[in-house]
Amino acid sequence: MRKVSILVAILALVSVGAFAQQSRFPNSIGAGTTLNDDSCDIGVTPAATLLLPYFEVGLGPDSNVEPNTFFTITNVSRLPQVAHITVWTDWSVPVLDFNIFLTGYDVQSLSMYDVITRGFVPETSIDRNGSGSITAADSGPRSALNTANPAFFGSVSTDCLNQGGNIPEGLAAEVRDALTGQPYNFTNAQNIPTGCVVGGAHENAVGYVTVDVARTCSTTLPTDPTYYSPTGDIAHDNVLIGDYFHIGPDAATGNFAGGNTMVHIRAIPEGTLTPVVDADVTFPYTFYDRYTTVAESGGERADRRQPLPGLWAARYVEDVLGADTDYRIWREGVTQGAPTCTGAQAASQNAVVPLTEIVRFDESENPNIGATGVCTFSPCPVEAGVSFPETGSFASDGSRFPADTTASTDPGGWTYMNLNHAEQPGRNITSNWVTINITADGRYSVDYDAAWLGNGCSPNPGVTSTDGTNPIGPAENDNEGLF
Repeated sequence: MRKVSILVAILALVSVGAFAQQSRFPNSIGAGTTLNDDSCDIGVTPAATLLLPYFEVGLGPDSNVEPNTFFTITNVSRLPQVAHITVWTDWSVPVLDFNIFLTGYDVQSLSMYDVITRGFVPETSIDRNGSGSITAADSGPRSALNTANPAFFGSVSTDCLNQGGNIPEGLAAEVRDALTGQPYNFTNAQNIPTGCVVGGAHENAVGYVTVDVARTCSTTLPTDPTYYSPTGDIAHDNVLIGDYFHIGPDAATGNFAGGNTMVHIRAIPEGTLTPVVDADVTFPYTFYDRYTTVAESGGERADRRQPLPGLWAARYVEDVLGADTDYRIWREGVTQGAPTCTGAQAASQNAVVPLTEIVRFDESENPNIGATGVCTFSPCPVEAGVSFPETGSFASDGSRFPADTTASTDPGGWTYMNLNHAEQPGRNITSNWVTINITADGRYSVDYDAAWLGNGCSPNPGVTSTDGTNPIGPAENDNEGLF
């Protein structure tokens, strides 16, 4: 009898846990179990992909005054790993990729100024001692042999020799042009016609970075569908953590510096060696979804990566001790596969990625509602509503956000952003990320993530009504609310 009571109690606890998982976001779709950490929720936990959602790098010769972005990747497992790093323009065109070989428990820091301006990538190798044979001496004292990862290809011993070093100057110059909105003339596997503009015009180099665990060192880009195939380069082990910080060392423009964790995107189910079919991936879409829709990828959602949220709440402070707020926003663009060139613009759709709605509340609860970015055709022109490029930094009181129509004198408030769009075939929810950068007095700076209101599986609630009958916010006790 006692055994039966214990069994009933255990079953009750399991049921409560399952109910909590389902009711946390009661209208969410997909990822309906807790097996293998099966969740759309994004956390700072070991992941298979890291996203640096925004970087900015000065191109001048003096690193002591140029803005820079640093990031660090850490392998928290005893097995060696390959980190495949891709640098993207703010219009989502990959213009540089390289590999970092990590021993077990290894850490590697990178300066984007070194990579972009100086044209240098940290040097790593599977044969760290240069002896010509891979032995325990190449690994750390508590890590496995550098060939011990069962997910590695048999060719890894030669593929991962002598990675990094100086980037060929011709390529480095074209990368700088691409990241500053100049014509891109480098011939590569993407088949972008010579002379295309593949990013926005900036004084500094601007873009974003992805870091994927990989099965070998290669130059296959994430825009290549074969990257995700069952025999492709991408791996699915959740073993990486990462962080970054931005610095502005020029005292004349403000000695600002701020840091944060990178976006940690898990593979679910994880494990490269586990056969996975489409039905095993319970997400409605995935982070790399737009590149996995063709047969060469092994099937839709073949990357298995968690999607990112579309609904955000971001605090702002303005005009207090010289305080200003910038939102650094990463969007899932609309270009799929290899970009093409229309006129002089490649991937121009990703220069004006639409959204659903933005509402700004001051500290007195006054809402200011701006134009929506909803449109019924693609590419969505700027005049149809508010839009953002794939990544960028935007002042919270800038023209992209609702203007104050209440003559408010409040020094701050918060912004509701529904960044979802319907430009991806078959869905109107998309991956997005928002970080907040607050600076003040020419000396102080802080970076932190905005709050997501629902996860990457939450449905798009659409445009809210101005009379409050369709309220912004989490579901209330009667299950009303947007999500």
